[in-house]
Amino acid sequence: MKSEENNSFWISYSDLATGLLLLFVLIIVMMLLSHKKEIEALQGIRKALIVQLKQAFDKEHLEVDIDPKTGAIALRTEVLFDEDKYELKELGKVYLRNFIVPYYSTLLNSDWCKALDNENEKPCDSYIKYIIIEGHANQKGDYQYNLDLSGKRASEVAKFILSYDMNLEASLKNKLKTRLALTGRSYAEPKYYNADVPKGYDINAACESQNLPSIYVDCEKSKRVEFKFLLVEEDEIEKSKIELLGY
Repeated sequence: MKSEENNSFWISYSDLATGLLLLFVLIIVMMLLSHKKEIEALQGIRKALIVQLKQAFDKEHLEVDIDPKTGAIALRTEVLFDEDKYELKELGKVYLRNFIVPYYSTLLNSDWCKALDNENEKPCDSYIKYIIIEGHANQKGDYQYNLDLSGKRASEVAKFILSYDMNLEASLKNKLKTRLALTGRSYAEPKYYNADVPKGYDINAACESQNLPSIYVDCEKSKRVEFKFLLVEEDEIEKSKIELLGY
């Protein structure tokens, strides 16, 4: 009799554990579906903003290479800087003057979001959390040297932008200052001719030899200053996904 009671207890305990496990799985699935909807909404916002940026640059007859997925814009460093220097060239200043007005006016002072299902009638600039200026280098020289150089180049571009009168309202200028973020990436994110890099290929030494150009890494395009924007809630969604799934 006692043995039957013990078996009944363990069967009930097993059923309870199975039920809790299924409930836990259901919660995870629901949270992932919720994140999926949020991500899709953010993708729609980013897509709308990319369209508006393209139109703004086309209006100014300025050729700009915008990543169709992320909206990142890469400016070649040979236009902005001399080799191994971080002081802006006069030509670079002229280019930035032409570039930054349509770029920041679109991000901070336009109606690009009105085409969205904007029930809350949020100001368009409220979707923008950070505007990021990233300096990038190639593999010529060591990592620390290029980290310092790429960081200083991003800083010089930011200083020039903040000192230039873009005819923005005072409130929008303050928003730009509070949302501007800078970083130097050294050669951590090179540009590739061919993404299928063979195993064992030394990426770090790809641009060191001028006599033997890399067939995988585009050493010239790797040297760049990138303009990016981070939407509100994007990083929060990514953090919660990592906490939920553990990666």
